[in-house]
Amino acid sequence: MPSANVTVLVRLTAATAGGPPAGGGTGPVAAGARERTRLARALVEEAARSALTGLTGVTGPAASGDAASGGLTGPRKLTGPGKLTWARTDAGRPYLVELPEFWFSIAHAGPYVGVALAGVACGLDLEIAGRAVNPALARRFAPDERAFVEAAAPGARGRRLLEVWTKKEAYLKWSGRGIAGGLGGFSTLDPAALGVGFLPLAGGPRRDLIGWVCLEAAAARRASLRQEWLAPSL
Repeated sequence: MPSANVTVLVRLTAATAGGPPAGGGTGPVAAGARERTRLARALVEEAARSALTGLTGVTGPAASGDAASGGLTGPRKLTGPGKLTWARTDAGRPYLVELPEFWFSIAHAGPYVGVALAGVACGLDLEIAGRAVNPALARRFAPDERAFVEAAAPGARGRRLLEVWTKKEAYLKWSGRGIAGGLGGFSTLDPAALGVGFLPLAGGPRRDLIGWVCLEAAAARRASLRQEWLAPSL
């Protein structure tokens, strides 16, 4: 029986500056961080509820239920407006207690918030193209990645560094290790050696974002990626 195709849905939006801080910190930086967190959770919870009612387009291998389940293999008792409980693994990976196999990955870049949704483990990272970067960051990369960045023309070096950075972050999120797992012990220039594949974000109304989704290699070969830009009014 052929393996099921995998659709990865990436939903993106932008945080707005409106709204008063909701406790625990003051000023635009703290308020912006809280708003990005709120938006990310809203995107995930909306998709989780849709998956439970078979409305989402996220598909993938599922241990129970059909493809429309979004690959849910955990409890499926939640209905209506029931509460979704957020928790983190020991490595810091967020998940929903009621739906432990509802795979998602969250990323922030400037005002932008992105959530990748799939029926398999996934990792998403975003960066703002053209932002100022410290070239010394490349010293944290694997040797071949450092050489790859340094080989770029001076005007293109910053973007190349961010391309490598986003792939590394996406891989660490996919693996569940997080950035604490270190950046220099693996190279994204040979994804086959890592057992993964990378899908690039492209198009859409915002051309100032660099983004990559990391999937297990076999899933990446069967995957298609769909992007949605949503108004910042969730």
